[in-house]
Amino acid sequence: MIADGIPEFQVALAITQAGMRKAAGILAAHYKDSCMSPNTHF
Repeated sequence: MIADGIPEFQVALAITQAGMRKAAGILAAHYKDSCMSPNTHF
């Protein structure tokens, strides 16, 4: 996502989305509580 001409906010959005997907995978694999939120600070 990082390339010439790509606005910084689009890079930040891509990083946030990737982090949330990774966190959701960790939650699904290791936690039974379905009320946990896959925020990037997890």
